[in-house]
Amino acid sequence: MTMFRKILLIVAFLLLVVGLVILPNARSDYWRKTRDSTANASTVIKMTEEEEEQTAKVALIDESTFDAKLDMRRIQVVPNTNVGLEAAFRQRINDTCELLAEGEPLQLTQFTSVLTPRDSHRTGESHSSTRRAILTVGLDIMESDKKTLPTISRPLITRFLDSHFISLQARIRKDSETEKWVLHYRPMAAIGKFGGLPMTQEWVESVAITVRDIRGLGIYEGKETADDSQTAVLLFRSAWIEEGMRNPAHRYELGIVHARPAEDSRTGDMLELDMFTTSNQRTLWHHFKLGSVKKPKAVAGCDMVATVRFDQYMSDGLQPKSTVSRGLKVNSSATFHSAALDSYLSKSELEGGWPQNLKQAIAAMIEKKIPTVRN
Repeated sequence: MTMFRKILLIVAFLLLVVGLVILPNARSDYWRKTRDSTANASTVIKMTEEEEEQTAKVALIDESTFDAKLDMRRIQVVPNTNVGLEAAFRQRINDTCELLAEGEPLQLTQFTSVLTPRDSHRTGESHSSTRRAILTVGLDIMESDKKTLPTISRPLITRFLDSHFISLQARIRKDSETEKWVLHYRPMAAIGKFGGLPMTQEWVESVAITVRDIRGLGIYEGKETADDSQTAVLLFRSAWIEEGMRNPAHRYELGIVHARPAEDSRTGDMLELDMFTTSNQRTLWHHFKLGSVKKPKAVAGCDMVATVRFDQYMSDGLQPKSTVSRGLKVNSSATFHSAALDSYLSKSELEGGWPQNLKQAIAAMIEKKIPTVRN
Protein backbone atom coordinates (compact mmCIF):
# COMPACT_ATOMS: atom_id res chain seq x y z
CA MET A 1 0.00 0.00 0.00
CA THR A 2 1.41 3.31 -1.06
CA MET A 3 1.86 6.18 1.36
CA PHE A 4 -0.77 8.18 -0.53
CA ARG A 5 -3.42 5.44 -0.08
CA LYS A 6 -2.57 5.16 3.61
CA ILE A 7 -3.11 8.90 4.04
CA LEU A 8 -6.48 8.65 2.21
CA LEU A 9 -7.61 5.81 4.49
CA ILE A 10 -6.58 7.75 7.61
CA VAL A 11 -8.46 10.86 6.38
CA ALA A 12 -11.53 8.75 5.56
CA PHE A 13 -11.45 7.19 9.02
CA LEU A 14 -11.17 10.60 10.68
CA LEU A 15 -14.10 11.92 8.63
CA LEU A 16 -16.14 8.87 9.68
CA VAL A 17 -15.38 9.56 13.34
CA VAL A 18 -16.34 13.21 12.90
CA GLY A 19 -19.62 12.27 11.17
CA LEU A 20 -20.62 9.55 13.63
CA VAL A 21 -19.45 11.01 16.93
CA ILE A 22 -18.32 14.61 16.97
CA LEU A 23 -20.99 16.25 14.76
CA PRO A 24 -24.02 14.59 16.46
CA ASN A 25 -22.63 15.60 19.85
CA ALA A 26 -22.04 19.14 18.62
CA ARG A 27 -25.58 19.33 17.19
CA SER A 28 -27.01 17.96 20.42
CA ASP A 29 -25.06 20.49 22.45
CA TYR A 30 -26.18 23.33 20.14
CA TRP A 31 -29.81 22.16 20.37
CA ARG A 32 -29.63 22.02 24.16
CA LYS A 33 -28.20 25.53 24.34
CA THR A 34 -30.76 27.06 21.96
CA ARG A 35 -33.98 25.26 22.88
CA ASP A 36 -34.51 27.21 26.11
CA SER A 37 -35.45 30.83 26.49
CA THR A 38 -32.82 33.12 27.93
CA ALA A 39 -35.58 34.95 29.83
CA ASN A 40 -36.36 34.18 33.45
CA ALA A 41 -38.35 30.94 33.28
CA SER A 42 -39.96 31.27 36.69
CA THR A 43 -43.70 31.89 36.26
CA VAL A 44 -44.74 30.41 39.59
CA ILE A 45 -46.71 33.12 41.40
CA LYS A 46 -47.15 32.91 45.13
CA MET A 47 -49.29 35.04 47.40
CA THR A 48 -48.11 36.19 50.80
CA GLU A 49 -49.11 34.01 53.74
CA GLU A 50 -51.64 36.63 54.83
CA GLU A 51 -53.18 36.89 51.34
CA GLU A 52 -53.32 33.11 51.02
CA GLU A 53 -55.06 32.81 54.38
CA GLN A 54 -57.60 35.51 53.48
CA THR A 55 -58.24 33.97 50.05
CA ALA A 56 -58.78 30.51 51.51
CA LYS A 57 -61.35 31.91 53.96
CA VAL A 58 -63.24 33.86 51.29
CA ALA A 59 -63.23 30.87 48.93
CA LEU A 60 -65.07 28.77 51.53
CA ILE A 61 -68.16 30.95 51.12
CA ASP A 62 -69.85 30.75 47.72
CA GLU A 63 -72.87 33.03 47.52
CA SER A 64 -73.71 32.14 43.93
CA THR A 65 -76.64 29.88 43.10
CA PHE A 66 -76.38 27.06 40.58
CA ASP A 67 -79.21 25.33 38.70
CA ALA A 68 -77.82 21.95 37.64
CA LYS A 69 -80.76 21.24 35.31
CA LEU A 70 -80.22 24.44 33.35
CA ASP A 71 -76.44 24.43 33.90
CA MET A 72 -76.78 28.06 34.97
CA ARG A 73 -75.04 30.01 37.73
CA ARG A 74 -76.28 33.35 39.10
CA ILE A 75 -74.50 35.96 41.19
CA GLN A 76 -75.65 39.05 43.10
CA VAL A 77 -72.38 40.94 43.55
CA VAL A 78 -69.17 41.17 41.52
CA PRO A 79 -65.96 40.86 43.60
CA ASN A 80 -63.57 43.80 43.22
CA THR A 81 -60.50 42.97 45.31
CA ASN A 82 -57.56 40.74 44.42
CA VAL A 83 -58.41 38.42 47.31
CA GLY A 84 -62.09 38.23 46.31
CA LEU A 85 -61.27 37.67 42.65
CA GLU A 86 -58.66 34.99 43.38
CA ALA A 87 -61.21 33.25 45.61
CA ALA A 88 -63.79 33.42 42.80
CA PHE A 89 -61.20 32.08 40.36
CA ARG A 90 -60.66 29.04 42.57
CA GLN A 91 -64.38 28.52 43.11
CA ARG A 92 -65.09 28.56 39.38
CA ILE A 93 -62.62 25.84 38.38
CA ASN A 94 -65.52 23.98 36.72
CA ASP A 95 -66.46 27.10 34.76
CA THR A 96 -63.19 27.39 32.86
CA CYS A 97 -63.40 28.83 29.36
CA GLU A 98 -64.23 26.03 26.93
CA LEU A 99 -61.94 25.50 23.93
CA LEU A 100 -63.54 25.06 20.52
CA ALA A 101 -62.03 22.22 18.53
CA GLU A 102 -60.11 22.69 15.31
CA GLY A 103 -62.07 22.68 12.05
CA GLU A 104 -65.28 24.34 13.27
CA PRO A 105 -66.83 27.44 11.67
CA LEU A 106 -65.37 30.48 13.36
CA GLN A 107 -68.83 32.06 13.33
CA LEU A 108 -71.95 29.98 13.89
CA THR A 109 -75.53 30.93 13.08
CA GLN A 110 -77.58 27.80 13.67
CA PHE A 111 -78.45 26.15 16.99
CA THR A 112 -77.05 22.74 17.93
CA SER A 113 -76.94 20.46 20.97
CA VAL A 114 -73.13 20.18 20.91
CA LEU A 115 -70.91 23.26 20.72
CA THR A 116 -67.87 22.06 22.63
CA PRO A 117 -66.39 18.70 23.71
CA ARG A 118 -67.85 19.33 27.17
CA ASP A 119 -71.37 19.17 25.70
CA SER A 120 -70.72 15.64 24.47
CA HIS A 121 -70.12 14.45 28.04
CA ARG A 122 -73.01 16.32 29.63
CA THR A 123 -75.55 14.09 31.37
CA GLY A 124 -79.22 14.95 31.70
CA GLU A 125 -81.14 17.48 29.65
CA SER A 126 -79.47 18.80 26.50
CA HIS A 127 -79.90 22.41 25.41
CA SER A 128 -80.00 23.83 21.90
CA SER A 129 -77.24 26.45 21.71
CA THR A 130 -75.39 28.74 19.35
CA ARG A 131 -72.47 31.10 19.86
CA ARG A 132 -71.45 34.65 19.04
CA ALA A 133 -67.98 36.20 18.83
CA ILE A 134 -67.61 38.89 21.50
CA LEU A 135 -63.90 39.77 21.51
CA THR A 136 -60.82 39.23 19.34
CA VAL A 137 -57.37 39.23 20.91
CA GLY A 138 -54.13 39.46 18.96
CA LEU A 139 -50.76 38.50 20.41
CA ASP A 140 -47.58 40.52 20.04
CA ILE A 141 -44.06 40.30 21.42
CA MET A 142 -41.48 42.97 22.22
CA GLU A 143 -38.38 43.07 20.03
CA SER A 144 -36.19 42.62 23.10
CA ASP A 145 -38.17 39.50 24.07
CA LYS A 146 -37.88 38.06 20.57
CA LYS A 147 -34.14 37.80 21.16
CA THR A 148 -34.75 35.58 24.19
CA LEU A 149 -36.77 33.04 22.20
CA PRO A 150 -35.08 29.70 21.48
CA THR A 151 -33.08 30.05 18.28
CA ILE A 152 -34.58 26.99 16.61
CA SER A 153 -38.25 27.72 17.34
CA ARG A 154 -38.08 31.53 17.07
CA PRO A 155 -39.35 31.70 13.46
CA LEU A 156 -42.21 29.28 14.23
CA ILE A 157 -43.36 31.30 17.23
CA THR A 158 -43.21 34.69 15.52
CA ARG A 159 -45.06 33.36 12.45
CA PHE A 160 -47.82 31.99 14.68
CA LEU A 161 -48.21 35.35 16.44
CA ASP A 162 -48.33 37.21 13.12
CA SER A 163 -51.01 34.96 11.62
CA HIS A 164 -53.36 33.91 14.45
CA PHE A 165 -55.73 35.49 16.97
CA ILE A 166 -57.97 34.41 19.84
CA SER A 167 -61.73 34.63 19.34
CA LEU A 168 -63.66 34.81 22.62
CA GLN A 169 -67.28 33.75 22.21
CA ALA A 170 -70.51 33.70 24.21
CA ARG A 171 -72.94 30.80 24.33
CA ILE A 172 -76.61 31.54 23.70
CA ARG A 173 -79.32 28.98 24.38
CA LYS A 174 -82.84 28.70 23.07
CA ASP A 175 -85.53 27.92 25.63
CA SER A 176 -87.29 24.76 24.42
CA GLU A 177 -90.70 26.00 25.57
CA THR A 178 -90.70 29.74 24.94
CA GLU A 179 -88.09 29.92 22.13
CA LYS A 180 -86.54 32.80 24.10
CA TRP A 181 -82.80 33.29 23.69
CA VAL A 182 -80.91 32.92 26.97
CA LEU A 183 -77.35 34.16 27.54
CA HIS A 184 -75.07 31.62 29.21
CA TYR A 185 -72.28 32.58 31.60
CA ARG A 186 -69.44 30.21 30.67
CA PRO A 187 -67.36 31.55 27.74
CA MET A 188 -65.80 29.71 24.83
CA ALA A 189 -62.73 30.49 22.77
CA ALA A 190 -61.15 29.50 19.48
CA ILE A 191 -57.97 30.15 17.55
CA GLY A 192 -58.60 32.01 14.29
CA LYS A 193 -56.33 32.77 11.37
CA PHE A 194 -56.12 36.17 9.70
CA GLY A 195 -56.01 34.72 6.19
CA GLY A 196 -57.88 31.84 4.61
CA LEU A 197 -61.23 30.33 5.48
CA PRO A 198 -63.02 31.44 8.68
CA MET A 199 -62.42 28.14 10.48
CA THR A 200 -61.10 27.42 13.97
CA GLN A 201 -57.43 26.44 14.12
CA GLU A 202 -55.31 24.08 16.20
CA TRP A 203 -54.50 25.22 19.74
CA VAL A 204 -50.98 25.98 20.91
CA GLU A 205 -50.43 24.77 24.46
CA SER A 206 -49.18 28.05 25.92
CA VAL A 207 -52.17 29.96 24.50
CA ALA A 208 -54.60 27.25 25.64
CA ILE A 209 -53.21 27.46 29.20
CA THR A 210 -53.65 31.23 29.18
CA VAL A 211 -57.23 31.00 27.88
CA ARG A 212 -58.10 28.43 30.53
CA ASP A 213 -57.42 31.17 33.08
CA ILE A 214 -60.65 32.81 31.88
CA ARG A 215 -63.56 31.81 34.10
CA GLY A 216 -67.30 32.39 33.94
CA LEU A 217 -68.49 33.83 37.27
CA GLY A 218 -72.21 33.75 36.54
CA ILE A 219 -75.23 35.65 35.27
CA TYR A 220 -75.47 38.87 37.27
CA GLU A 221 -78.83 39.57 38.84
CA GLY A 222 -78.06 42.17 41.50
CA LYS A 223 -80.59 44.90 42.08
CA GLU A 224 -83.78 44.81 40.06
CA THR A 225 -83.95 46.89 36.90
CA ALA A 226 -86.87 47.66 34.62
CA ASP A 227 -85.22 46.30 31.47
CA ASP A 228 -85.18 42.72 30.20
CA SER A 229 -81.40 42.48 29.82
CA GLN A 230 -79.08 39.59 30.68
CA THR A 231 -75.53 40.08 31.93
CA ALA A 232 -72.75 37.48 32.10
CA VAL A 233 -69.63 38.21 34.17
CA LEU A 234 -66.24 36.77 33.14
CA LEU A 235 -62.97 36.81 35.06
CA PHE A 236 -59.61 37.15 33.32
CA ARG A 237 -56.58 36.17 35.40
CA SER A 238 -53.13 36.59 33.89
CA ALA A 239 -49.51 36.40 34.92
CA TRP A 240 -48.24 39.94 34.45
CA ILE A 241 -44.71 41.31 34.41
CA GLU A 242 -43.65 44.82 33.40
CA GLU A 243 -40.25 46.37 32.88
CA GLY A 244 -38.54 46.67 36.23
CA MET A 245 -40.49 43.81 37.85
CA ARG A 246 -38.32 40.89 38.96
CA ASN A 247 -41.17 38.39 39.27
CA PRO A 248 -44.62 38.17 37.64
CA ALA A 249 -47.79 38.84 39.63
CA HIS A 250 -51.40 37.91 39.02
CA ARG A 251 -53.58 40.60 37.52
CA TYR A 252 -57.37 40.34 37.54
CA GLU A 253 -59.70 41.96 34.99
CA LEU A 254 -63.38 41.51 34.20
CA GLY A 255 -65.35 40.87 31.05
CA ILE A 256 -69.05 41.71 30.86
CA VAL A 257 -71.33 40.32 28.15
CA HIS A 258 -74.57 42.32 28.10
CA ALA A 259 -77.55 41.09 26.08
CA ARG A 260 -80.71 43.07 25.34
CA PRO A 261 -83.77 42.09 23.29
CA ALA A 262 -83.00 43.11 19.72
CA GLU A 263 -84.95 46.10 18.45
CA ASP A 264 -84.55 44.82 14.89
CA SER A 265 -84.72 41.03 14.60
CA ARG A 266 -84.62 40.93 10.78
CA THR A 267 -81.07 39.59 11.03
CA GLY A 268 -82.45 36.57 12.87
CA ASP A 269 -80.77 37.41 16.18
CA MET A 270 -83.14 37.89 19.08
CA LEU A 271 -80.45 39.48 21.27
CA GLU A 272 -78.32 42.57 20.83
CA LEU A 273 -74.92 42.14 22.47
CA ASP A 274 -72.48 44.61 24.03
CA MET A 275 -69.08 43.64 25.40
CA PHE A 276 -67.23 45.40 28.20
CA THR A 277 -63.79 44.70 29.61
CA THR A 278 -61.73 46.32 32.33
CA SER A 279 -58.03 47.11 32.28
CA ASN A 280 -55.35 48.70 34.47
CA GLN A 281 -56.53 46.59 37.41
CA ARG A 282 -60.21 47.44 36.92
CA THR A 283 -59.74 51.21 36.94
CA LEU A 284 -60.75 51.54 33.27
CA TRP A 285 -63.80 50.18 31.44
CA HIS A 286 -63.91 49.57 27.69
CA HIS A 287 -67.06 49.24 25.58
CA PHE A 288 -67.14 47.20 22.37
CA LYS A 289 -70.19 47.46 20.12
CA LEU A 290 -71.03 44.07 18.67
CA GLY A 291 -72.75 44.58 15.36
CA SER A 292 -71.76 42.59 12.30
CA VAL A 293 -68.62 40.85 13.60
CA LYS A 294 -65.83 40.80 11.04
CA LYS A 295 -62.69 38.68 11.12
CA PRO A 296 -59.62 40.89 11.73
CA LYS A 297 -57.07 41.03 8.92
CA ALA A 298 -54.02 41.56 11.13
CA VAL A 299 -52.95 41.77 14.78
CA ALA A 300 -53.49 45.54 14.88
CA GLY A 301 -57.13 45.06 13.83
CA CYS A 302 -58.06 42.98 16.89
CA ASP A 303 -60.18 44.39 19.72
CA MET A 304 -57.25 43.85 22.06
CA VAL A 305 -53.56 43.27 21.46
CA ALA A 306 -51.75 41.57 24.32
CA THR A 307 -47.98 41.81 24.47
CA VAL A 308 -46.67 38.49 25.79
CA ARG A 309 -43.44 36.77 26.70
CA PHE A 310 -42.82 33.02 26.49
CA ASP A 311 -40.72 31.63 29.32
CA GLN A 312 -40.98 27.85 29.42
CA TYR A 313 -40.89 25.31 26.60
CA MET A 314 -41.70 21.70 25.86
CA SER A 315 -41.16 19.29 22.93
CA ASP A 316 -37.40 19.96 23.05
CA GLY A 317 -37.92 23.69 22.88
CA LEU A 318 -40.23 23.76 19.87
CA GLN A 319 -43.45 24.69 21.72
CA PRO A 320 -43.89 27.42 24.35
CA LYS A 321 -45.45 26.11 27.54
CA SER A 322 -46.06 29.22 29.64
CA THR A 323 -46.81 32.85 28.88
CA VAL A 324 -46.65 36.07 30.84
CA SER A 325 -48.29 39.35 29.83
CA ARG A 326 -46.19 42.47 29.30
CA GLY A 327 -48.79 44.99 28.15
CA LEU A 328 -52.24 45.48 26.66
CA LYS A 329 -53.58 47.74 23.92
CA VAL A 330 -57.35 48.16 23.72
CA ASN A 331 -59.18 49.20 20.55
CA SER A 332 -62.62 49.89 22.02
CA SER A 333 -65.35 52.25 20.85
CA ALA A 334 -65.39 54.03 24.24
CA THR A 335 -63.43 54.02 27.51
CA PHE A 336 -64.58 55.09 30.97
CA HIS A 337 -62.97 55.59 34.38
CA SER A 338 -64.28 53.37 37.20
CA ALA A 339 -64.28 56.45 39.45
CA ALA A 340 -66.65 58.20 37.02
CA LEU A 341 -68.96 55.17 37.12
CA ASP A 342 -69.08 55.20 40.92
CA SER A 343 -69.63 58.96 40.96
CA TYR A 344 -72.59 58.65 38.60
CA LEU A 345 -74.12 55.83 40.65
CA SER A 346 -73.64 57.78 43.88
CA LYS A 347 -75.39 60.82 42.41
CA SER A 348 -78.20 58.47 41.37
CA GLU A 349 -78.48 57.43 45.04
CA LEU A 350 -77.31 53.89 44.32
CA GLU A 351 -75.04 52.57 47.08
CA GLY A 352 -72.29 50.01 46.66
CA GLY A 353 -70.69 51.30 43.46
CA TRP A 354 -70.62 49.33 40.22
CA PRO A 355 -70.03 45.90 41.88
CA GLN A 356 -73.57 46.07 43.32
CA ASN A 357 -75.16 48.12 40.54
CA LEU A 358 -73.62 46.56 37.46
CA LYS A 359 -76.65 46.78 35.18
CA GLN A 360 -77.19 50.44 36.01
CA ALA A 361 -73.50 51.12 35.33
CA ILE A 362 -73.69 49.29 31.99
CA ALA A 363 -76.80 51.19 30.93
CA ALA A 364 -75.07 54.48 31.80
CA MET A 365 -72.06 53.59 29.63
CA ILE A 366 -74.21 52.47 26.69
CA GLU A 367 -76.28 55.66 26.89
CA LYS A 368 -73.11 57.79 27.24
CA LYS A 369 -74.19 59.24 30.56
CA ILE A 370 -70.59 58.95 31.77
CA PRO A 371 -67.72 61.04 30.37
CA THR A 372 -65.45 59.01 28.09
CA VAL A 373 -61.67 58.80 28.17
CA ARG A 374 -59.49 58.94 25.08
CA ASN A 375 -57.91 55.58 24.26
